[in-house]
Amino acid sequence: MKKENLDTTFSSLWLFRANNFHGNKFNNIILEDPIGNITRMNTIRVVGGVKYFSKFNPILADNIISYWSEKGSTILDPFSGRTRAIVSAIKERNYYGFEIAKEVYNVVLKAIGENKDKLNIIPTVYNEDSYNLDSPKYDEIKADLIFSCPPYFNIESYPSCEGQLSDIKKYPEFLSRLKDILLKACNHLKDNGYAIMVAGDFRINGKLYCFHNDLINIMNEIGMRTHDVIVNQTVTYNRAAHRFGACRKTKITAKVHEYILVFKK
Repeated sequence: MKKENLDTTFSSLWLFRANNFHGNKFNNIILEDPIGNITRMNTIRVVGGVKYFSKFNPILADNIISYWSEKGSTILDPFSGRTRAIVSAIKERNYYGFEIAKEVYNVVLKAIGENKDKLNIIPTVYNEDSYNLDSPKYDEIKADLIFSCPPYFNIESYPSCEGQLSDIKKYPEFLSRLKDILLKACNHLKDNGYAIMVAGDFRINGKLYCFHNDLINIMNEIGMRTHDVIVNQTVTYNRAAHRFGACRKTKITAKVHEYILVFKK
């Protein structure tokens, strides 16, 4: 077996895989692995005519869902995106996701509709700001797991709309709004339930923002205990070397990882 295909999910370091061990196919549903199949740096995705960067890795979603939840359990995702709803359904979890961008929401609904005959559980996705999670109409959501990847402030371009976190210009205001949303989400989490946040650090104009640390502080402040921290390798070392060459003059290292932050209620 090639080194890149070794399963490292039993450890606190999850290594990059050059090849998708599922063959990009989950129960006959094809999901592109944006990391394993990347062909160029800073690949831009297009959804509904809107260019933006993020597409969550379905292999990572599969690993997290399989490890921290059971079949038939309920997952709440306050920043749904395009991947986790489908993977959750394939893994036979009840999924409630909130996707604020209409363009992305439409893409998700289309994917769900096209694959209904292959899914035992149909995920529920709301075109709604998760800031409204405290509305009585969502009282029925009792989650066993919160699983999400919040926006990295404004370093990625998401469709602009009312309530979009990436539209916020000041980092403290962004963190404050994010904290409010995560508190409301965790109020739907059952006692002893887990919350998984995937996050990476980033730089703006040379300044390093330790976003994963800020997320830990936020979750602790709202009463969630830090349960585990996993480092997930996101690019090959060859690509890291290429990036390092571009930033060597500034004495900055090339980032090859993000963090999987595990909290318990």
